[in-house]
Amino acid sequence: MAENDKGFRPPPEIVQKLMAFKAIKTRDGKFLIWDIPAFVSQMYAQVYLQRLMEHSTGKKKTMDIIYNLGRMQSGQGFRIISERFGYAKTLQDKKKLLEFNLGQSEMIGIGPLEPAVIDFSKEIFIIRGPATFGTEYRRFFGQQQDAVDHFIRGGVAILVEQLIGKKALCIEERCVAQGHPHCEFVVKPLDA
Repeated sequence: MAENDKGFRPPPEIVQKLMAFKAIKTRDGKFLIWDIPAFVSQMYAQVYLQRLMEHSTGKKKTMDIIYNLGRMQSGQGFRIISERFGYAKTLQDKKKLLEFNLGQSEMIGIGPLEPAVIDFSKEIFIIRGPATFGTEYRRFFGQQQDAVDHFIRGGVAILVEQLIGKKALCIEERCVAQGHPHCEFVVKPLDA
């Protein structure tokens, strides 16, 4: 049996919500999610854009820009979903809220992300998944020395920040672009 043929797996809860509420539409030539204009692009175009940025502005500057873009995207997604469904106020279990919001990763096509460690008392969070971006980066540009999923890092950092109420930093310890079977993101508060 092929890797993708392991049987039926329902979409993540957030995607089920999108489908149930008919939140994906087209109108006047626009692709809309909850009436917010969205953009659909092939992942390899995003990979190529990051590579162009790395060559024109350097890896560090690119890493910072893409990381902050991920923070903004996930932060807005968290806010919009919270406003639409009230989960941030009604879902008292912060672990479940984190898991629910990680479902956004599949909604936007970056692959399934799941918590491996959620420790609110020690304020350490480890998120894993076979990130699509890292997979495509490796496919186009070969195995990398450094992790490449800066957008995901930023997104995961802001989700944890929303739950712990402190600024956090996310480091990608393992990346599929480096040849690992999955990416691993470690999040800790900046003051740790």
